[in-house]
Amino acid sequence: MKLFGTLACLALALAPACACAAPAHSRLEGTWMETRPSKDSPRGVMHFKGGKVRLENIFSSTPLELDYKLAEGNGQEFVVSFEYRYKVKRGNGRIVDSRSCMDLRWHVEDGRPVLSEEVIEYDGRGLMIWKEFLRQEDFVDGFASKLKQRLDAQKPVPTWKEN
Repeated sequence: MKLFGTLACLALALAPACACAAPAHSRLEGTWMETRPSKDSPRGVMHFKGGKVRLENIFSSTPLELDYKLAEGNGQEFVVSFEYRYKVKRGNGRIVDSRSCMDLRWHVEDGRPVLSEEVIEYDGRGLMIWKEFLRQEDFVDGFASKLKQRLDAQKPVPTWKEN
């Protein structure tokens, strides 16, 4: 019986450590809301459940359900990626395939999980944060993470030589 009691105590002692190292899929589960919607457009919302993401007001006005991929980073961060394919009618009447992609960095700031959309600016600033999403239960309108503030504060490289 002492062996069983020892194993039970060991299992209970390790349980909190296992909870912190939850798989990335389970850390995404739930509803995420855009903190600063674009002017004249509704707030974007993402619902993560069972390896799929349902997007509202992000790529189109009709809700979309897409598969997503995870790229594990260090133990505290990872990247969520998904792609949306659609048809576009050009000015000449020709219909072509097009796609939109989104890469979201999951990170924790002040105990709050944040999804930050990463984009590359080709004006010399490099990596920038375009949009951010917070869980519905942690939502703060207008929130901007320290990561976004730091990356977006970079100045572009001048396109001409100053005298």
